[in-house]
Amino acid sequence: MMTQIHGQSVFRGTQLPLFFAFGALLLGLVFYLLLRPEESTPLLRLLPLIPNVPQANTLAHTLNWLPSFIHVFSFSLITWFILGRRYALLSTSIWCAINLFFEFIQYIPESLKIFSDYYSGTFDIADVLACLSGAIAAWAVTELKQ
Repeated sequence: MMTQIHGQSVFRGTQLPLFFAFGALLLGLVFYLLLRPEESTPLLRLLPLIPNVPQANTLAHTLNWLPSFIHVFSFSLITWFILGRRYALLSTSIWCAINLFFEFIQYIPESLKIFSDYYSGTFDIADVLACLSGAIAAWAVTELKQ
């Protein structure tokens, strides 16, 4: 059901998925700020320097899949909100495919990589599973009775 908020049409009851999406993005930002080295992503170079948490190597290694989950989960829900309720499967599939593409190009030998100057990383099956889990979780959130 559509309702008007400040003159804009908005689906009633879609605030909870957006809360989950932006909450997860905030969690991802905290993860990058505290547990990833500054050179691991261009975004961190733009933010004020926050020293990495000491003795967090085990935690960072254990949760290394978390950004893959959060990316698919959050952007799927945001895209679903923008496109509308009937596009839950489309939005989750698109973001899962995008993440899987970037994960699988890391599997290609370094000498064959087209994007090696712009994109680096190591293929990890945990990231593949996190992408798939993020898509399933996002779809499940869109199916919640609201």
